[in-house]
Order: sequence, then structure tokens, then C-alpha cells
Amino acid sequence: MIGINQLRLTAEQRAAVEWPAIGQEHRALIGPAGTGKTTALIHRVAHLLEQRVPGYSILVLVPDRQTRERFRDLLSQVVREPHSDVEIFTYYSLARRFVTLFWPLVARDAGFDHPERPPAFITFELAQYLMHRIVVPLVEAGFFEGLALRPARLVSQLLDNLNRAAVNGYHYSEIGARLKGGWPGDVDRLVYFDQAQACADAFRGECLERGVLDISLTTEVFHQQLIRNPHFWRYFTERYRHLIVDNLEEMVPTAHELIRKLLPATDSALLAMDEGGGYRYLLGADLRGAQELVAATDRQMRLDHTFTASPSMLALGRLVAGYLGDVTRRPAVRDHALPPLHLIGRPYRSQMIEAVAEEIGR
Repeated sequence: MIGINQLRLTAEQRAAVEWPAIGQEHRALIGPAGTGKTTALIHRVAHLLEQRVPGYSILVLVPDRQTRERFRDLLSQVVREPHSDVEIFTYYSLARRFVTLFWPLVARDAGFDHPERPPAFITFELAQYLMHRIVVPLVEAGFFEGLALRPARLVSQLLDNLNRAAVNGYHYSEIGARLKGGWPGDVDRLVYFDQAQACADAFRGECLERGVLDISLTTEVFHQQLIRNPHFWRYFTERYRHLIVDNLEEMVPTAHELIRKLLPATDSALLAMDEGGGYRYLLGADLRGAQELVAATDRQMRLDHTFTASPSMLALGRLVAGYLGDVTRRPAVRDHALPPLHLIGRPYRSQMIEAVAEEIGR
């Protein structure tokens, strides 16, 4: 029997945790930040382990490394026995793990010049260096003439084009056409998008020749090649029978597509989404895709009681959101029972900082 530290859960959290490990039921947890959704997910993992579910058959997906470490630390506080078989991934770390494991299955079809060689994954900094080597001679030859961009900024933007193509599930060869299709300005500047496409082509060709994978190529190989391979998919779905997803709204479209494809094959799934989230929009987060996934689950469960904010702060948040245009969060009636906010006014910035610090220290 797995040792479980039973923390006190609310009735709503317990309903999200204690349901059968079989039956192909998929549930979603919805609510504001701080309402205990992650806690419920962790206890769901513990509940599955207590029901004799093998840890290696549980797939936990989170949006970033910081959340992964926090999830792992909290899980270790709940499950007293070793739980190393429970794997917690970001979408990219999952892609990298299985591209490495199934490299012989996809390397040739992905277009690598030397598929017999093992893959070499490069950091963003190394990708910048490689792109810089490609871009500098092209700029000297007249590319991007008239653009007031520093080389470092240009390199970052070109890599961002590749990353956005990958996480949105379209081929890198479409970058130029898509950029031109969304450009509302002077047609004379459309040539820059053709030049951006040429840089992307050269960078990708260099990666395929050298056998190196940046973030975009790793994602593309995983999404376009690996998960569409029937041999891999049979292995993947036979291994991972239970799915746990935290902060669904902060994930990219290709992650959502993987989850959507995996759900019918799982024995159970619990997805958590923050209402009003999707703050990683500039990094590719897809709030609408998350909402569609939640709507497709068998049961949606709400958590509304916050453990991290006072009623007055919640009311302030609703008030500010309402004035910013979010009518769904605008309070219908002013709550006069809440304590009034204390306004601090000082003529100088240094005095304001000191006054705020004094107020906090009370």
C-alpha cells in the first residue's frame, strides 16, 4: 500500500480526487487561481497510486519547468513512498524524451542527412549563434535593408518565427506566406517576409545537415512525425493510461492537440484550467483551445473557494477587471461590507515607496 499523507481537502476537491481509476472518464477542474486545483491534481495522482495504478502509466503535463518542480515537490509531501515512476513533463521535455527514444523511427523521414547519428539538442543560445552565422552574410548582401533592427533582435525574431510555426502545428516553409497574409501595410515591405523565409530555410537546412535540433525542430519532429506514427502511438497509448494536466490554458496548440488525441485512449484524465488565465499568450498559449478541451470532457467541476486571497482583494480584482472590459467579472452590486482601501499619496517616488513599506510593515 502506498503511504499517503491525507491533507484536509474540501468536498469539491475530494470529488475531483476520489473517483474510479478505470471507466474512461475524463474530468476538468475550473476556477480562479488559488482555489486548490493543483492540490487536487496531486491528490488525484496519490489516489491513483493507492489504487495500485503503476506510476509509469501516469502522465503529468505542466506548462513550464518551474511548475514541474513545484508539482514534484508537493507530490513528495503527499506520497510518502518513492514515486519516481510518475513522470512529470512539460510539452517540450516530453517531445525531447520521445524524439530521443524513437529517433531511428523518425530521423530519415524528418529529412536528416545522417539519420544513423544520434540527435544533438541545442539550447536557445546555440540556436542564436547558428542563426547569427547564417544571417550576417545575408545582411551584408542586402537582406533586411532599411530595417532598424540590431542583429541580436533580428536573430531572435527569426527564431521566434520558427518556434511559433512549430507550436501552432504548421510547417516552417509557410512562415513567409503567413506573415505576408497578415501584413496590412506597404506592399514594398513584403520582401522582408520572403527574406525571413529564406533565413528560416537556411537555418533548418543547417540543422538537418548537422543533425542538431532546436526547440522548433524538436517540436516539429514530435508533432508532425512521431505522434502520427502508428508504432509509436501504440506504445504511447499502451503505456500512459492516466492523464493529469495542470494549467491547461498556458499550453501551446500542439500540446492541446496531443491531449485531444490521447484522451480517448486513457482510462482516466483530469485537466485543470485557471479562469482568466492564458497569460503566456505571447509565448504561444492557447486559451481558446484549452476551453474547447474542457468542454469536451465528461464532467466539468468548479472550485471557487480561494486559499490565497482575501475577500477584499478578490473584490478589487473583479472591480478592476470590470473596468477593463471583462463584464463577466464585474460585480453587479458594490459590496459595502468590504473594508475600504487606504490610498497613499506622496509627492515624490522615494516617499511613496517608504510610505508603502511602512503600511505593509504594520
